[in-house]
Amino acid sequence: MTNKSTKRRNAIIAAAAGIALLLGGSTFALWSVQANLSGGTITAGSMDITPGETAVYDVSADRIDLNDTITVSVEPGVNIPLSGAPKGELISDLAAWRIVPGDTIAMVFPFELSLVGDNLVAALTIPGTDTLLSNSTFSTDAGEGIRVEYQVFESDGTAQAARATIPATDIAAGYFDPSFDEDVVTLVLYVTFDSATDDQGTASMEAVAELAQTLTATLEQVRCDSPSASKFAICS
Repeated sequence: MTNKSTKRRNAIIAAAAGIALLLGGSTFALWSVQANLSGGTITAGSMDITPGETAVYDVSADRIDLNDTITVSVEPGVNIPLSGAPKGELISDLAAWRIVPGDTIAMVFPFELSLVGDNLVAALTIPGTDTLLSNSTFSTDAGEGIRVEYQVFESDGTAQAARATIPATDIAAGYFDPSFDEDVVTLVLYVTFDSATDDQGTASMEAVAELAQTLTATLEQVRCDSPSASKFAICS
């Protein structure tokens, strides 16, 4: 009996000592597992504008003998019908052509857009008359002289907006998103010699208005939370 009691007591002491050893010198391992997650590539979009071949047409409204359709050959095999423009006749040599009161010419500037970016919106900005016209000696009195208007046509020949007068300062002439990628868009400038110009004289017959040597059309990203957003109607 004594031997059994002694053995039991010794076993209890030994177990207690083992517990003390575990508590004092070891730690419990909490579970930890790992999983490999697939990464990805973040790729920037892009934006570009490539000019095509410029053409100039006589689109004077009172000429009934002009062609019904103006077709702009942008590149071989690509023709853009300007369905919203008036009748017109190609002016092969603008320097040799002479404008008279009541005449209107259309200067046609086709260009190809490249717009890649899910949330990309871009504005086509064109210069105002302050920089578009230089050395103009046409009359500048109210209702007289040279008037410049613009219109932007999409690749199917429809106009983005009605024909409008260009102000003195730069303006956003149209808005585009990735649905226009690789489309050919056409900017048309209408230049009219006002029929209300004074009776002819040396000054009016020798008047000259020079367009800027380089017409800079800018494609600019629009972000409605940017400081420049207020100048874009799309953000209002």
